[in-house]
Amino acid sequence: MKFEFLDEKIKVFISSDCKKKIYVNIRNELKNRLEKTDFIKAYVFEQYGASSSTGEEQFRDKLEDSHIVLFLTDNINKEGKPPNGVMKEHLIVNKLNKDFTKISLIYIFCNPKKNKKNNIQKELESKGINKAPKFHEVTKFKEFIEIGYENIVKEIFDIYKSYCRGRLVRANEQDLSKESYSVVNINQEQFDFSPINKQYFKEFSKSQGSL
Repeated sequence: MKFEFLDEKIKVFISSDCKKKIYVNIRNELKNRLEKTDFIKAYVFEQYGASSSTGEEQFRDKLEDSHIVLFLTDNINKEGKPPNGVMKEHLIVNKLNKDFTKISLIYIFCNPKKNKKNNIQKELESKGINKAPKFHEVTKFKEFIEIGYENIVKEIFDIYKSYCRGRLVRANEQDLSKESYSVVNINQEQFDFSPINKQYFKEFSKSQGSL
């Protein structure tokens, strides 16, 4: 089934080492598989082409616009250092989530030789299961493609099912305050999003039921 009627697709940012050929191949294969669903648009840096923006401006914009960021990295570095680009993207997107946005983060680590865990994995573990996203470990690089694909698709459906069960609240409505929207200089009194949000999904549910 084609989803040509969708005005906007789910945007997935794939973050990994851009210098190693094995990662370039994995990213390209994963992008192709995800986009065959027809409701996902995946971004990989090397395929985007020329732009008037700098490379950093481009990836920052795509990172901010993403709905899901998939981190693919390994624990081969003995000092536990992930690639600089991956670490930078990890820090940027977590800062965005603290400030205003809510981007889903999926982390997959490859540990083929049981080396020391890299700094990102250590950070997630130190936060505990109640504060950090659950990550996945694989032992072979080729598993990145299948596991990455499955986890992205499951994430999309899990979010929708959680919304239907009333487990998700838009923009932290329960403790909404002026400070929550200080980034864009608006507050709760100026814009009340909740009625719009609820009515939108109410109509969406009706249309789904009529299919």
